[in-house]
Amino acid sequence: MTISLKSQYHGSRLVPLKRAGRLSAAPDASHRNAMGAPNHCDGPSHPEPGQSWLRTLNPRSSRRRSDATGFAPVVRSWLRSQTLLVTGARHTVPATAEQRIPSRACRALLFVTSLLVIPGAAFADDGAGDNNSGFTVLSNATNVTHWGLGAGAEVQTMPYKGYRAQVTPLPFFYFDNKWVRAIGTTVDLKVGQWDGVSVALRGRVGILEGYRQSDAPILNGMQNRDSATFWYGPALAWESALGTLSSSYLFSGNKGHQASLDFRKEFQAGKWTLEPHITAEWLSSEYVNYYYGVSPTEVRIGRPAYQGSATSKISVGTRFAYQIADSQMVSLDVGVSHLGSGITDSPLVGKRFVVDANLVYLYQFR
Repeated sequence: MTISLKSQYHGSRLVPLKRAGRLSAAPDASHRNAMGAPNHCDGPSHPEPGQSWLRTLNPRSSRRRSDATGFAPVVRSWLRSQTLLVTGARHTVPATAEQRIPSRACRALLFVTSLLVIPGAAFADDGAGDNNSGFTVLSNATNVTHWGLGAGAEVQTMPYKGYRAQVTPLPFFYFDNKWVRAIGTTVDLKVGQWDGVSVALRGRVGILEGYRQSDAPILNGMQNRDSATFWYGPALAWESALGTLSSSYLFSGNKGHQASLDFRKEFQAGKWTLEPHITAEWLSSEYVNYYYGVSPTEVRIGRPAYQGSATSKISVGTRFAYQIADSQMVSLDVGVSHLGSGITDSPLVGKRFVVDANLVYLYQFR
């Protein structure tokens, strides 16, 4: 399993250890278990070798020679010919003079029919080969549960003037089954999965986001801002050969809302895993004003009133992970974030770039 403590507490994907014989129900589009191995226990995501969607057209019955005359045998023969063409067959079955399409209108009708029948057959066969495709509540995938415990520490700098970096120890909890995936302070209720795209309803407890007036001189006289807030909303993930693209749109009452778009790509070499990632976030004006605004009652000399505005935040980083044993791993994630003008224009802020690093250890029990 490969992990980033930041991903645990800020909603990104946890990429677990490889673990033979301990496969979980796929929590997202990656179809991976708690330790990052492909999940094969829930059924193949593609048809078995040699299985073709052409079989759904029942070619054995189409090979039967019919002595019937009229339009029906013409349709059957022509559809079979066109099907073989579409699927890349080298030879087609030539139509006899008796079976040739009698008019241009009939050709058009049969062409439209083939467009409807052939893709529909392909879709039906693909769906039959992927037990995980569709809504979770309708899935017949086996419900396999995995869970683990760990601990970590996060070193975080804040953009406030005079704020010193702090080291915060944090416990870690992991749980995953067919219905729910919990990583640190993030819980996903799995809605469904279609063609590598997974959809979930996310709940996340944001920590280390607020401040106390004693944290820095510029904050003296400010009302404390909540360090723990509850966020909820939809989340999506799409995994391909190029990497994993995920997004979320979360709400938190009077603290506004935020949207994120994250891309990451994993590279493995033996027991080591390297995963560069980049994240773009949009923060609403309510969010910025809550954490970086200055109300009229908080105005002081050198700290004028400030009304926050919506802004962006761009983060880049790399996660390094090492698999100690089949059920144990350690991960280090280091990143830097660039803050938008909606934040940096605040009289409380003295930095445009902030750096954070986190280290975590995880033991998976099953």
